[in-house]
Amino acid sequence: MVESSRIEWVDIAKGVAIIAVVIGHIGFPYPGSVLIPTTRLLYELWHVPVFFMISGFFLDDSVSTSPRRFIMRKVKGLYLPILCFYIPVVLLHNAFIDIGFYDTAVEYGGKWMTYLDVKGMGLRLAASVAFAGREPILAALWFAYVLFMALALLSLISFVVNRTMPDKYREQVRFGLIFSLALIGNVMTNLFGWTIPRFNNTLTACWLIYVGMLAYKTTSGQFNRTPIFLISAAVVYACAVLGGPVSIAANRYDNIVSLTLSSLAALYVVAYLSHRISVSRLLSPLGGILSEVGRDSFSIMALHLMAFKPCTILLNGWGQNLPLGQLTAPAHNAVTYLLYLIAGIILPMAFIRLFRWGKARVMQCLK
Repeated sequence: MVESSRIEWVDIAKGVAIIAVVIGHIGFPYPGSVLIPTTRLLYELWHVPVFFMISGFFLDDSVSTSPRRFIMRKVKGLYLPILCFYIPVVLLHNAFIDIGFYDTAVEYGGKWMTYLDVKGMGLRLAASVAFAGREPILAALWFAYVLFMALALLSLISFVVNRTMPDKYREQVRFGLIFSLALIGNVMTNLFGWTIPRFNNTLTACWLIYVGMLAYKTTSGQFNRTPIFLISAAVVYACAVLGGPVSIAANRYDNIVSLTLSSLAALYVVAYLSHRISVSRLLSPLGGILSEVGRDSFSIMALHLMAFKPCTILLNGWGQNLPLGQLTAPAHNAVTYLLYLIAGIILPMAFIRLFRWGKARVMQCLK
């Protein structure tokens, strides 16, 4: 029962975080003020850092004792699924321009969409394999690339430290090394403007994963103390009001110390609420929904931008004039906001479950 409850609340926490990711890609005129920074509280301050921290919860001894085995597990469980999404989308690049999912008149993160010839397609495929995929409609998968590289870096550092340091100094040295790398990445971005895509933020992500691992071990997974929850909520609010924006994708945040503080506080808030939901009979339907969303968080991460497109087509069929080629969801009122939010969650879940069902049927037929 303890194990089942623990897994459920973690899935709920992942569900809350991925919903915040989807919300962050819906353009909506939120009301707010200096004292109520709505977007920072809803998602901007915490959603990606909390996701990275949760990724460190269940790291086992193979992180430090067998990096080859650990990394190969992540190749199978993380890297190959990334390519399963990226390769088909790269092959459909020209088709997406033809049907309007990409607009050649729109700038996507500093890039303009053009048709790819055979050579260009090959280069895009090679870039996807080499952790440099840049298809706009899969923009959110930068997280998965960085997560894989950060986990591999954490494993290699842990292995070297275990091999070279006496037992009593290992954790201090590992802490110092990972923090120092994150600090270097922070300084490179904030002081010198040197941001190497998927390098600087990998250093930050490695630190966040490590902190998440320490937080889970220190609390034994029991994020259930109300006084700490209240203090954490106050810290999150203070950081949202007084701090600057947080963008792990661009590796931009005030400093590594404030990022760690705000992320840890947000983690405790999300974990505490998730645990409460998981043990509440009254909230069990909500917990069931959020845990299902959390289990499919990778697919939602990959496909929610794609899922916005059918909504835009539907709304345009009802007389709206919304830009289909726009990457984020152009929601101008509460109704369209809810439509995009529900579609961004439900459609990827439906797709991946249909895919799994089809795969199971094929495998059954091949037996």
